[in-house]
Amino acid sequence: MKKRILFVLIFLLIFSTLYSLTYRIYDHSSFTRLVIEDNQPFTYHINDGGASVKITINTRKKFSKGLRDLKSQRIKFLDFKRKNGKIYINLKKKGDFIVKNFVLESPYRVVLDFTPALKKKSVTTRPKQLKNSAPQKPDYNSSSFQEDKKGEIRVIVIDPGHGGSEYGAVGPSGTFEKDITLAIAKKLKQYIENNIGVKVYLTRDKDMNLSLEDRAAIANNHKADMFISIHCNASRSKKARGSETYILSLKSTDREARRLAFFENNFKEMKDDVGYNSDISDISDIKLILWDMAQTEYLKESAVLAEYIQNELNLLLGTKDRGIKQAPFRVLMNVAMPAVLVETAFISNKKEEKMLKDPEKQSKIAYAIFLGIRRYIVNN
Repeated sequence: MKKRILFVLIFLLIFSTLYSLTYRIYDHSSFTRLVIEDNQPFTYHINDGGASVKITINTRKKFSKGLRDLKSQRIKFLDFKRKNGKIYINLKKKGDFIVKNFVLESPYRVVLDFTPALKKKSVTTRPKQLKNSAPQKPDYNSSSFQEDKKGEIRVIVIDPGHGGSEYGAVGPSGTFEKDITLAIAKKLKQYIENNIGVKVYLTRDKDMNLSLEDRAAIANNHKADMFISIHCNASRSKKARGSETYILSLKSTDREARRLAFFENNFKEMKDDVGYNSDISDISDIKLILWDMAQTEYLKESAVLAEYIQNELNLLLGTKDRGIKQAPFRVLMNVAMPAVLVETAFISNKKEEKMLKDPEKQSKIAYAIFLGIRRYIVNN
């Protein structure tokens, strides 16, 4: 008898897991995300009423945990009811927030983002004449730059990789990656502000320690519309050369991308024989939730931005085109905007180390990234 009761309880537990909705909520520094998940697709409707948000879900299932437990700094649970095969959820905003929603697959998830409402700023400044310090370049149709499109990109955050006690990669002659990335970032900031008029912030403007989480938080706190992380590549092969641009993915494009992500992340969770064979599948559920929370919505835009930047690096630098790749970079994980990581050149290659140390070549690299950013703004 006891065995039968135990079997029924286990069956009911499994049944409730398979045939119930789940939700999770996360208060990020700059937005709140509510995720409603099921093991199969469902239809829904969002009614943003200004002060409140009403969610209608077409399902006969129940939530595995009570919505009254939903707690957030930006939204408050008001009421909930089930009627005629539908679930009705009523939430109240704790401020002036707009609601964006989208769907993720495998498993099926409806994602609602509550972000602060921003007043659109009118942009009247026309792009200035490019500074003479810029290297020689072909005609990139600079006259096609449109003011109304510029207004969509208000803030860009540039992240000079490494810093402080974290030197990054070290070249054959002792050049530190942290110094090169800062020099290029400062030049890039100047190009953007002088020629586009967009506000630019650096995650660091001097040699200092800064965690990967803090870099993402800076971008989110500034409500940035674009995040560019700048790095110098390194390889065990002294012949490795060229530029490549990365977007975020849980899985790496290849072994080299996986090795690079391990080096940049210094994941304690990623352990195996050689120290860098694992991808993000080994990371805790909390970190996977953070991935679910931030960058997912922007991957398409990030890929377009990466393509523009990579093309300009190829044209202007004339280095080997290593293409656009994907890898689990932690610095990209939590940023809520289009984001890329640029590996400008191989500091481990003696010839490219010399190029990276040259201020004129640094300007050329910065200018190529700038042109990629400008093409993205114009065309998207």
